[in-house]
Amino acid sequence: MLLPAAATVLLAALLAAPAASARRAHAAIVGGAPASIQQVPWQVFLSATGPDESCGGSILDATRVLTAAHCVDPEGTTTPRPPSAFTVLAGFSDVNAYSPGKAPPAGTQVVAVASVRVHPGYVEHPQTDDVAVLTLAQPLNLSGPNAQPIALAPVGGGPAPGTALGFSGYGQENPPAAPDFKLYAAQFPVLGDDSCSTDVSPNASASVICVESPTQSACFGDSGGPLVAANGQVGVASFVESTSCGRGHVGFADVTAPEVRAFIDGSDQPPVAPRQSAVASLNGVSPPVVGSPLTCTPGTWTPGATFGYLFELAATGQVLQSGAGNVFVPRAAQQGQAIVCIVQASNGAGTSTARSGVVPAIAADGVAPRSAIRSVRCRGRSCSVRFDAGDANSAGAVAVGVVARFRVVTRCQVGKGRHRRTVRCTRARSTTFRVAHLSGVHYRASAAPLPYGRVQIRVTAVDAAGNRQRGTTAATVTVRKARAKAKRHR
Repeated sequence: MLLPAAATVLLAALLAAPAASARRAHAAIVGGAPASIQQVPWQVFLSATGPDESCGGSILDATRVLTAAHCVDPEGTTTPRPPSAFTVLAGFSDVNAYSPGKAPPAGTQVVAVASVRVHPGYVEHPQTDDVAVLTLAQPLNLSGPNAQPIALAPVGGGPAPGTALGFSGYGQENPPAAPDFKLYAAQFPVLGDDSCSTDVSPNASASVICVESPTQSACFGDSGGPLVAANGQVGVASFVESTSCGRGHVGFADVTAPEVRAFIDGSDQPPVAPRQSAVASLNGVSPPVVGSPLTCTPGTWTPGATFGYLFELAATGQVLQSGAGNVFVPRAAQQGQAIVCIVQASNGAGTSTARSGVVPAIAADGVAPRSAIRSVRCRGRSCSVRFDAGDANSAGAVAVGVVARFRVVTRCQVGKGRHRRTVRCTRARSTTFRVAHLSGVHYRASAAPLPYGRVQIRVTAVDAAGNRQRGTTAATVTVRKARAKAKRHR
């Protein structure tokens, strides 16, 4: 959470007693810069009268404010405090300018809250669907430059990894030192879903956007504040990494996710993105080798989910393959690298992301494939061969070739000039069989026409790493003319 229990009492006390001497002058947002409310006129300050956090929020319209669910729920519960516990301050660049019981300064507004809605899917740990909508007791005046609504980015219009997003808030910069209650702003680059996997479970990932900056961070008291892209608000400040502000990821509830957006738009039974009940795994031969298929098993998810798979280098996150296929065959370029599979489970409510275990570094494949002929059957000049071919390191995924070799009687030219003549001779010939993969290591091959007489059938196998089987698997058969059927006499 952006405001742990130790800080909630401190901030509540500071808000109840706003004397300047009670506040240390530390900027809000780690690494942030001072901002004017006219730069972010949708920003509001949410004050709680009880021992709870003070948060940020954003103006949706004259009567609704968007904030985080954990800003309105007491720590350790999912039951919101009564609306009377909250006050919304709009139009403030410096909250110190307001003293409870006195008229707010010109250009600012202080309004009570009439009702509180919390997303029904909200879970405190890990933060899932961490949004709440406050209905105000009286409409805000949105005609001036200090209070303006912000549009929400389109559903499905979340920012791509690396996009710089704006954030504002009144929270702390140097915890545990108290904030100075002035408005600050910062920019954060977006992380890909999997980059936040250490902080977000698969069952929360569909509703979370993560950001990270080495110099800037949201901090305690910034909860509920708006994360903004060029196309509107995309997130609501939800959590910081356990290492505290400025040291890792910052998580925001994703308002472009259908699961979150449907609630904001008024649904009390919003759709639910896929949920995982059994973990994903990445399986193959052990140790994995070049040319040996790795199969990503998604685990168990909510019925109706469809899956996409990303295979990445575990050390760098470089994507090696993406799409609906759940099998990846390592190539020589991946030798020495560990690989992980990222599962993307989707339905109409959003996309959840889960991570498989990491396979050990890919090794060179030095094991040659093998083959064995099981049967050869010839009928007339047509022969069919059944055989097995496989590689212990590639689970049968080999290239096979079948060739028939034989000698034929033909006519040859011998001698030179006037002594040149034609004689009967024999020559070596070959025919390639058509090969069909039946299943696993089982194959069938056929060829026609073959000559009558002795025919040697040879099978060779090459695995995906280029290893050729040692020696050749061969069988010799005699192709005979079919016997004529005897005529029946009456």
